[in-house]
Amino acid sequence: MSKKHSRNPLKIAIVIIVLIVIVLMYSAFPSIVSSNPKDMKNSQSYYLYGKIVLLIADSNRSIFVVNDSGYEIMVVYNGNAPGVGSQVLIYGNFVDKMLLGSSFEEYVNAKSVTQWYF
Repeated sequence: MSKKHSRNPLKIAIVIIVLIVIVLMYSAFPSIVSSNPKDMKNSQSYYLYGKIVLLIADSNRSIFVVNDSGYEIMVVYNGNAPGVGSQVLIYGNFVDKMLLGSSFEEYVNAKSVTQWYF
């Protein structure tokens, strides 16, 4: 004689709610931790979230441009970056090299680049 397993509707509802909360947190995380590139200070670590719009890559180094809500910034990464059009979450140090008081070159020296799926 086999024992039938009854499914408790409350348990199913709780699992569904937990899954929805996890998906919402995943989708909101980049917006919460991402810094505005205009507010970045030299040599400070930041998260940056955006879409790769230009990519130059060789063996194990990537240089790419990320569009973060209309502001484009260059990223240098010692690793393979996802392709153009990919949404990415980047963690790294902001570098602003000055020449005679004006910005000469600014970029993020990435420690990690993670493709973000939505």
